[in-house]
Amino acid sequence: MCGFKDALSSVGINRSFEDDEILHLFEISWPTIEKKQPMVVNIYNGGSFLNDNELPYYIQRMIIKRFKESESVRTLLVESRPEFIKQGRLQEIAPITETKVLKIGIGLESATDTVRNSYINKGISKEDYENAVRIAKQSGIRVLTYILIKPLYMSEKDAISDAIDSAKYAFDIGSDEVSFEACCIQKGTRMEELYRRGQYTPPWLWSIIEVLRATHNLGNIQIGSFWDFPAPVAKPRNCRRCSKRVENLLNQYRIVHDISIFDNIDCRCKLEWRKSLEV
Repeated sequence: MCGFKDALSSVGINRSFEDDEILHLFEISWPTIEKKQPMVVNIYNGGSFLNDNELPYYIQRMIIKRFKESESVRTLLVESRPEFIKQGRLQEIAPITETKVLKIGIGLESATDTVRNSYINKGISKEDYENAVRIAKQSGIRVLTYILIKPLYMSEKDAISDAIDSAKYAFDIGSDEVSFEACCIQKGTRMEELYRRGQYTPPWLWSIIEVLRATHNLGNIQIGSFWDFPAPVAKPRNCRRCSKRVENLLNQYRIVHDISIFDNIDCRCKLEWRKSLEV
């Protein structure tokens, strides 16, 4: 489902970065931090921040130290697969939490083993995830869990139920936040192949609202944007009459987190959506 490899190829990158190149990229970006004075910074390196084979440990430490010394930044978000979230490593970088909020995003995607490891091919066990959450919390680090809405091979109804159940599981285990990521179709992926055959469609916007209604009171719930790079072949949608209006409401929800903004939205396509839940 992921278009990251295609994104790199589109800008002429077909190799790994050398250490000095990674450092150079970070140094290029730092003046923007100093100028804009953001309170929150997310580092998306397209993988695991804590994986020494992606970001050598000394670079991880340098980046953490720089943000610890920043006057404006209050929260730093990095991402990692659970197998790299180790007690010893977190104890070494946890001092940043004395003055800042350090948050680690983990892509659980689904609490259902078959969905996570057969449909998505994630290669993560529940034990891996639960251990990572426990270790992070013991080190004073917040956990953000990513959950997919409508992975491959799932009906609309099952996708809604799985997303809701997965959020409940993540909070039960100790995740501080959950971010739902609705599937968008990237070029050159298995997902695009099945989409072209008419065997898969991204989730309805109504389905996303349904998931938010069922989970908003569980804790800090976020919904990721539908923008990606490269631009997706297809993204979550309703009909032409209401898709833009509902997308605007979802954008508003991302800011205010008020589920009542969806109370008065309706459209004739809701009937078609309800029929899709019976398939």
